[in-house]
Amino acid sequence: MDEERKTSHGGAVIFATVAASLVCYVLSMGPAIWLMDHDYLPMYLVMYVYMPIDMLATAFTPLGRALSWYLSLWQGVMQP
Repeated sequence: MDEERKTSHGGAVIFATVAASLVCYVLSMGPAIWLMDHDYLPMYLVMYVYMPIDMLATAFTPLGRALSWYLSLWQGVMQP
């Protein structure tokens, strides 16, 4: 019985970890774009790392709109 419980919780933990990692990856795009705009990160690096998100945003219009809105929040943040 204990083995079954450990196995079923293990899958949930893995799923939660993967889901949280994906959310953090997408949300990290805002700060990365801000750093790129202020010459702290090179553009080629940011574009390479976030290319999969850009491709998905281009293919799915609602995702593209949501991403544009989110990135617009970073435009006025902490002006140098």
